[in-house]
Amino acid sequence: ATFAISQATSSVTVTCPVGTQPFTGSAQTPCTAEVTGIGMTPVDVTASIVYSNDTNVGAATADVSWPGDINHTGNTGSGGFVIGQASSTVIVSCPVSVAYNGAALTPCTAEATGAGMTPVDVTASLVYSNNTNVGTATADASWAGDASHTGNIGTDTFDITPAAQTITVTTNAPATASNGSMFNVAATASSGEIVSITALGACTVVDNGNGTADITMTSGTGTCSVFYDQAGNANYSAASQIQQDVTATEGPVFTSADNTSFDMGFP
Repeated sequence: ATFAISQATSSVTVTCPVGTQPFTGSAQTPCTAEVTGIGMTPVDVTASIVYSNDTNVGAATADVSWPGDINHTGNTGSGGFVIGQASSTVIVSCPVSVAYNGAALTPCTAEATGAGMTPVDVTASLVYSNNTNVGTATADASWAGDASHTGNIGTDTFDITPAAQTITVTTNAPATASNGSMFNVAATASSGEIVSITALGACTVVDNGNGTADITMTSGTGTCSVFYDQAGNANYSAASQIQQDVTATEGPVFTSADNTSFDMGFP
């Protein structure tokens, strides 16, 4: 007597990650597949998986089929996984320092980056604080994200340093001046701050406190040195000093009716 032995059934198992897979910008193939059946060694059929919707955010599927063998019928299997948004990074780039100029300073740039994305310029989102006067300024940027990426924020700082200033003498001291004579000098600073004026030597000085000074010669010999200074403040560094030297001379000589000569200057 004879009898027939028929093929056994097979089972195809597709195993995919349970957790959400972050978006990468590329097709994702994280699943495995295996065929089992009575009396057979399990067969790895991962290479035959066909994926769909496996790049962008959403639900992806993984399907596989096995044609069977002499002792087993073929079968199919299916699995799936979820692709979620990837994180993003917002990079704010500022210079180390910028010189004070009296206006709000906005020297930074900002860019959002993430897996599988072209960098996005988000400089327009920058919000600055403490960015006018000397000190440390802050720049904050934000990006809302897109379908494939979560949003994020970024920050950076930069130093505002004192600005340089220069002095311009608007009324110069004379090259020479006679004993007892008086002259006026004046100067301005590019910062708008008042220039202080001092003097040493053959003269005295009255600083008027408004960038002008009255100087009186006190000798007919020697030198009167006039100094112009601006010390700076929180936003401006000190200006380079300017010095002007005046050579002292005796006053004019007059002759009296009796032919006696005398100096009209002061001794």
